Amino acid sequence: MAQRNENDASADDIPFGINSAVADFDFAGYVPYLLNRATLAILPLFTPILKEHDLSLAGWRILAALHKSNVLRVRELLHITGLEPPTLSRTLAGLEQRKLVVRTPSDTDARGVLVEATPEGIALADALIPHAIAMQKEALHDFSADEAAFLVRLLKRIQQNVSPDR
Repeated sequence: MAQRNENDASADDIPFGINSAVADFDFAGYVPYLLNRATLAILPLFTPILKEHDLSLAGWRILAALHKSNVLRVRELLHITGLEPPTLSRTLAGLEQRKLVVRTPSDTDARGVLVEATPEGIALADALIPHAIAMQKEALHDFSADEAAFLVRLLKRIQQNVSPDR
């Protein structure tokens, strides 16, 4: 369980009243809402390409994660992709049926399962990565290189701040 420090906020710490954080709350500037809206705006740039390859967003995340690593434990894939265990399991089954990944028992951990991208899975990731890069370039087209790098650092910090294992 994550330990709290004096900088951590809880609902009990948020003041109520006419001149308070609650009264001043602006949903249009609420970070989780803005992150979701940005994601929803970006996805239509990429999902048609995924459909052309009969691949879900979850399948893309798995192949993209395996692209560099080639072999990962299931728990590592869960962490990297952010998928829920049932979604990961279902998606892996579909990718395995299409011969894009192979699952094998770990030699070092009796309960561990390794997931490896096949050459076909790597080739599909290779074909999709330029589209992913183009989508990101379009989304960040008026950002300077420093702004884009800063955004990535901020997003990683947000994730780290709310991660259950911080």
